[in-house]
Amino acid sequence: MMSRSTSSIILTLILLALIWTCASERAITGGPEDETAPQILYSTPENESVNVDLTTTIFIKFSEQMKKSTFSAALQIWPRPPADYELKSDWTSLKITFNEPLEQDETYLLTLDKNAQDLRGNGLESTYILAFSTGADLNSGRLTGYIHGSKAI
Repeated sequence: MMSRSTSSIILTLILLALIWTCASERAITGGPEDETAPQILYSTPENESVNVDLTTTIFIKFSEQMKKSTFSAALQIWPRPPADYELKSDWTSLKITFNEPLEQDETYLLTLDKNAQDLRGNGLESTYILAFSTGADLNSGRLTGYIHGSKAI
C-alpha cells in the first residue's frame, strides 16, 4: 500500500504533466490538413494613419491561431523605435507595446513577413506592411530633388 505522501507526489506529477502538455504550442489534431495561409484581419493603427499618438500600442488581429514564437523573427520596425518594445500574443492577435514614446513627426514602417506562422506552420501569404506617422504627414518614401555632380551617374 502506498503512503499518503507518495500518492500526493504521483498525483502532483500527473497534474503537472497535463498542464505542461496543455500549454504547449501545437495545432489541434484531427480533421482535414490545414494548408491555408493565415490572414491579417485588421490592425490598429490602420495602415497610412497620421497623427498617431506617441504612446500608441500596435494591435494586429489574425484569422487563426498563430505560433507566438515566430513573431520576433518575422517583425521589423523602421526606423528603430527610441527604446525596445514588447510583444504579447493571445494566439489570434499580436500586441506591440513600446517601452518609450515614439518620435514626434516620424513615419514608421512595420513589416511582418512570411516567417509569422499559424500552428500548422503555414506562413503569411505575403509580407504585411503597416505605415503610420506620428505627425500630420505620411512620408511617401520617395526621393525628390536634383542630382548635382557628374553627368555619368
